[in-house]
Amino acid sequence: MDFLFNIGMYHFLLLGLFLFLIGLLGTIISKNLLRILISLEIMFCGITLNLATFSVYSDGTHFKGEILALFVMVMVSVHIAVGVAIMLNIHGFKGTVDVEEIGELKG
Repeated sequence: MDFLFNIGMYHFLLLGLFLFLIGLLGTIISKNLLRILISLEIMFCGITLNLATFSVYSDGTHFKGEILALFVMVMVSVHIAVGVAIMLNIHGFKGTVDVEEIGELKG
């Protein structure tokens, strides 16, 4: 019962795993390109939470999780910005962001 009331490393790791699985499920199920990008963002949030958790609960001499988590957040923001730009370009040409209707890459 002590496991439930004292928040420790396993709680953060389970939350990161839960976020990653929700993002993975949303990426697999969704047909809308914007929802897929949001699901990818949720997956990367779970990864970043796990990196920060390992950094806090390690001795700090071998693993610099804060710097790696910051790097992941910067890369994710660039990834999402490029993805939204591509999505807006596809919406301008095709008039939809449904993945099944886009089908081919010809303009």
